[in-house]
Amino acid sequence: MLTIYTIFIFLLLFSNISTYSLFDNEVIVRGTATCYERDLRGPSFIKISLLDREFFIDHLIGREIFYFYDYPDIPFTISGKATELSSLDPYIVYECYCGNYIKTREVRLYEHGVNRRNSLYNINIDCSKVN
Repeated sequence: MLTIYTIFIFLLLFSNISTYSLFDNEVIVRGTATCYERDLRGPSFIKISLLDREFFIDHLIGREIFYFYDYPDIPFTISGKATELSSLDPYIVYECYCGNYIKTREVRLYEHGVNRRNSLYNINIDCSKVN
């Protein structure tokens, strides 16, 4: 009797979930990263990971590495898509290597724009030791 009840509940939940439509969510993050210090051992860079916050585990939408080379300011664009039942709750984790100094931060993107199905966020990242 318990297995019949369990199967019935599973079918009921599956039928309710299947009636919802999946959203194609796209996130685009644009901005400028700044690094004024230089290191003679190698190039300064910023590694940006775009993630989506979920209940159990966050999943990676995109990852890019940008090198400063001879310029203190570099523009960057990172984008990604995900198919879900709800809108995305995106955030980025960036790691700067700037003048023998490593800086890692997490930025919630809804603080920098409107969280809709297809969203564009503009952020500025300062890789110096001050912040």
